[in-house]
Amino acid sequence: MKYAESYFTHENITWVPVSLEEILRVAGAVNLTKVEGLFSASNLQSRGKHSDDILMIGIEEVGEKLFLHFYPIEVKIGGLQTQKARVQIDQTARLFNQHLRHNGEDEFKKKFYRNFFAQLLLSNVKKLHSNGLWDDDTFNYVENLKSRFLNDGFEIGEHLEPHIGKGAVLTFRKEYPYRSSVKDGDLLLLTLLEEDAYLGITTSSEEIRRKMVEGRLDLIPENLLSHSYSSVLEEGASESKDESAELPFPPSDEDESDESEEVVEDTQNDESEKKEPENRVGDDGEDQAMDGEDGAEPPLAPAPDDVDEKVDLADIRVPIGTVRGSNANVYWEFGDKGLANRHMFTVGRSGQGKTYFIQCMLMELSKRGLSSIIIDYTDGYKKSQLEDEFKDYLGDSLEQFIVRAQKFPVNPFKRNMKMLDEDIHIPEDDSDVAERIKNVISSIYDSLGIQQLNAIYQAVIKGMQLYDEGMSLPRLGELLDEDGSGPAKTALSQMNLLIDKNPFDYQEEFDWSFLDKEKGKVFIIQLTGYSPDVQNMITEFILWDLWYYKLQHGSKNKPFPIVLDEMQRLDMSGDSPTSKILTEGRKFGWSGWFATQFMKGFASDHLSRLQNATQKIYFNPTENEVSNIASSFAHDTPSRKQWEEKLMNLSKGQCIVHGPAKGKDGELRGSIPVVVDITSLGERL
Repeated sequence: MKYAESYFTHENITWVPVSLEEILRVAGAVNLTKVEGLFSASNLQSRGKHSDDILMIGIEEVGEKLFLHFYPIEVKIGGLQTQKARVQIDQTARLFNQHLRHNGEDEFKKKFYRNFFAQLLLSNVKKLHSNGLWDDDTFNYVENLKSRFLNDGFEIGEHLEPHIGKGAVLTFRKEYPYRSSVKDGDLLLLTLLEEDAYLGITTSSEEIRRKMVEGRLDLIPENLLSHSYSSVLEEGASESKDESAELPFPPSDEDESDESEEVVEDTQNDESEKKEPENRVGDDGEDQAMDGEDGAEPPLAPAPDDVDEKVDLADIRVPIGTVRGSNANVYWEFGDKGLANRHMFTVGRSGQGKTYFIQCMLMELSKRGLSSIIIDYTDGYKKSQLEDEFKDYLGDSLEQFIVRAQKFPVNPFKRNMKMLDEDIHIPEDDSDVAERIKNVISSIYDSLGIQQLNAIYQAVIKGMQLYDEGMSLPRLGELLDEDGSGPAKTALSQMNLLIDKNPFDYQEEFDWSFLDKEKGKVFIIQLTGYSPDVQNMITEFILWDLWYYKLQHGSKNKPFPIVLDEMQRLDMSGDSPTSKILTEGRKFGWSGWFATQFMKGFASDHLSRLQNATQKIYFNPTENEVSNIASSFAHDTPSRKQWEEKLMNLSKGQCIVHGPAKGKDGELRGSIPVVVDITSLGERL
């Protein structure tokens, strides 16, 4: 109980811990264990003689009033099961209120119960003193109140509830890297590490308290009761809860309101509202598990003007934000060699902060000298839509290529080099080129049948024989027109817009080597001004060109991110470039950042590929997707329901991060879902 006592320490409140097992034992000794009474095992939710349930009784004097606070705590080690604990604590709090609080009913019985707890309290105070756990001053203070306790001269306090709720679940999580304290409705969720439970045995309460106050156990010091609660109460505060008390905790799922709209995007341009980064206190030479630091921060690369300084890939940890209710930072362990891949899959309804978040991630990698590509077929990454902090930081390192104005230097009919083995490459033949063109057009126009697609295939074969790499979309149109067959005419009628727009510069070849040469660059291929089908075609051919470039020049030790928003628009069939990026791309350096508003539109095999991304980010999703997402976090029904609630109540600028995380020992652990407040661009500068 050292952690609970340290968390709830207050200069005007003296806490006395009592085990619920002891309450049952003493009550049984005096024949108070009625089946429907306050002291039944079912009512107090005891699970036997080894129950971990604790009742904290707080003694507080305010003016001439004496308050007793009854605060049940459920202690858990290992997993996370708060739904049952919520019911238990709510019932326990209701029973204490029903049987101990004066309201004009059953007063004799209530006085009897109140006297029982007063004597139990005094008995435990003597034990604490005799065992050397309390000093003489604390013991004498409570002893001087003895007559008031035994003569029913106290009130049941409820005014702490806005600060710490009706009760707490103290969980020592197994294989979990984050500590946090979150007030969730009437329940305080206090999460520590399993290692803390063992280290707490040999660590003094004073040391634990000191670390909490200094913010070195990840817990936010302002959330401690000593910071959040002032005991100077208005007269009559005991009669009603202080509804105006400011909650220092992150708002609970039930308390979220439309005021949360005042978040990430809307606040970033107001300098007066920017939060300065926390100054974390180090803890050299002390136990790692008792320290909030996850090890030294990797050195940040300088701003783009100076970004030539080398940053080791293994040192790249991309900060995402802080755990809700904690100072603990959550990272994308981008450079860790233990990652299966460096892909990221982001899901969430429109307006929840996905684009803002991706800008944050791009800026972090730019700091570390990594260049990135955005293919923008949604208009979401036009310069006019980007955040000022993002543009100002990148400066000349942010480049936009507007295809509508310049045409993109890619030849879809180019004979790329196929890799047969790591050192064996051969050029594509005519059928390879024709198959690729046919598949891209098929993905754009799903109304085209086998005969129409075959006509396109044959026309490309003929064009390659006639023009070789001088083949083009206009020449494909001419060959289909010359064919004159019904399928060829139908195919041409579908493709006329693509052919007329002809968005490619066939004579030039784009130099993708800038990805390695230019450090910290963000290159936007802007497809605004084209219809969706033309945008999709351009995107697919650019991806193919880049895929073949990386086959020859890519390396898993030279990662580059590519942002593909609204993924449902792209081809994800087995032989598409997007599919290849997801399944084979890591060894060639691909870090695909895939985003979508919803997952329902994806075929099951396509969704499975996306779910293979090691880093998954979930913003507030559409209602019909909540259950599916929650089931990926937990398999048992109570935990799944809990995650469903968290998903539905995510605020703008909040997300659930589901990816590998490093423990306090620096070792990479499996994917762990955690609610995160995204760090703003302003705080990253």
